[in-house]
Amino acid sequence: MALGSPAYRPVDAFPARSLSEHRTARLLCADSRPVMGANVRVSWRDDRPSAQATTVRLIPFLENIISPIIGKDAGSVSRQLIHSFGSIGRILSVSDSRLAAALADYPDAVGAIRAVRDLVQVSHTGQFEGAVVTVDDPALQTYLLSQLCNPDEERLFAIFTDEHGRFLNGEQMSRGNRTGVTLHPRAIVQRALDLSATGIILAHNHCSGDCRPSAEDIVTTRKLQSLLEGIEIELIDHLVLGGGKIFSIREGELL
Repeated sequence: MALGSPAYRPVDAFPARSLSEHRTARLLCADSRPVMGANVRVSWRDDRPSAQATTVRLIPFLENIISPIIGKDAGSVSRQLIHSFGSIGRILSVSDSRLAAALADYPDAVGAIRAVRDLVQVSHTGQFEGAVVTVDDPALQTYLLSQLCNPDEERLFAIFTDEHGRFLNGEQMSRGNRTGVTLHPRAIVQRALDLSATGIILAHNHCSGDCRPSAEDIVTTRKLQSLLEGIEIELIDHLVLGGGKIFSIREGELL
């Protein structure tokens, strides 16, 4: 089924990973050439504080952040959030439905947490305004990891650039579940046209922690690339994130 045809459904999915279905991707990832930000740490002894100690320290930190917004319930809300999700990163990246479920006793706090999340995202985006962005930039990789660190659902994120490769905007384009996320080419194309973008960097996460793209990831990426070429927009790369690592489909010679 061709993209853009009259019979086209704007639904091409990145489904559950099957490592056996695409041998090339497995070999490339084993070679590690296309994997960026792969940090390996070897230690005979773990001197890190216990999870319980870390959690105890996070509660007053979170309380200080949200107390000006929530008021007297900040302590109770902080304890509930840390108990439910374990870290501030997960709190800020969790889906709205799970956030609302965790704060069922504090419905007014949900909006406050969303406001904090939006503020963090704006501050992250601000560092790239007017700057040339490249997929091997550690700052960009950190930014994408922060946007796609949710282990509970796959998400599709797009960075739009101008003709000089300068950052225009970074936006979440789609949210899925633990086994896949849906790509809507029409939405991506429309947003690129709205921004007068000439380049797009796509990124999505694998909840499994495996950064290797599936065969379906590659096929869908190539379909989108073909569609974008027809309107003179470059698909700069499609990055797959998992386990704190990033796989470049272009560097892996799959695009």
